[in-house]
Amino acid sequence: MTRCARRPGATPLSLPRPSARRHIAGLVLLCCALGVSVPLHAQTAESMAAVRNFPETAMRGRLRVTYPPVVLMDGKPDRLSVGGLIRDTQGRAVLSATLAEQDLIVNYRRDGFGEIAEVWLLTPDEAALRPGRQRSLLESLFGS
Repeated sequence: MTRCARRPGATPLSLPRPSARRHIAGLVLLCCALGVSVPLHAQTAESMAAVRNFPETAMRGRLRVTYPPVVLMDGKPDRLSVGGLIRDTQGRAVLSATLAEQDLIVNYRRDGFGEIAEVWLLTPDEAALRPGRQRSLLESLFGS
């Protein structure tokens, strides 16, 4: 039983006409070219950005990973929280073990238990900037 009319001489799995194939190939090449050029442009624009925005509750410190999750923050023993996130200068997640025995200037945030929850490694430009005034808990809750 045939419900659809077929073109004369066409098989069920026939290829499109040569002109249609050229159009499809052109569209595929165009998509590939755009797909490659857009991420490259985004990377260069991102790398040109001088300073990232950090949370107002972020603090500045000097981090040294000794034996993960144990760290030294400003020379005092401290601990990374479970699921704590360390971001490099490009915003990518970094494993704490890869930073072992390096002195790094960072911005960091603590969780409710007082452990270090988030760490941002700073570029030399960001490290040269004076960190913003840290707001107290009451200021962050009620403004002012």
